Amino acid sequence: MIQKPLLMGGFILMATLMFAAPGFCADPLSMQWRTKYTVQGQTIQAQVILNGDGTGTYTLDDGTQGDLSNVNFIPTVNKPGTPFSAGTYTGGWSLSGDSGSFFWTVNTVNFTSFSGRWSNSASGDSGNWTGQRSSGPVHP
Repeated sequence: MIQKPLLMGGFILMATLMFAAPGFCADPLSMQWRTKYTVQGQTIQAQVILNGDGTGTYTLDDGTQGDLSNVNFIPTVNKPGTPFSAGTYTGGWSLSGDSGSFFWTVNTVNFTSFSGRWSNSASGDSGNWTGQRSSGPVHP
């Protein structure tokens, strides 16, 4: 939030400028997502919770839970002085003894969806990972 004087009709007004895109959460590392990813042609749904400290969890429909680690968010600035409305998440994942990395690109003005990829560091497998932002509590 920034306050700036504005000259209108010979009067100086103080305007409060809020820098946030519609639907944007103040902390992109504290979000919840309904996601889908593909493994060898099979689509798997997972509920993702980012904890705000670079960690998170993802829960599959059958209740199996995986972990996210070293989660970072790199914002994209559209124009100097304007809020970012997109960016890239990067980090690591682990599930049932497997692990690897992921990246998600948030490319919508209202910060509601992402598309990206995951990769398995041991097998070399990889696939798509997409998601929609969830506004409420996430349950498997």
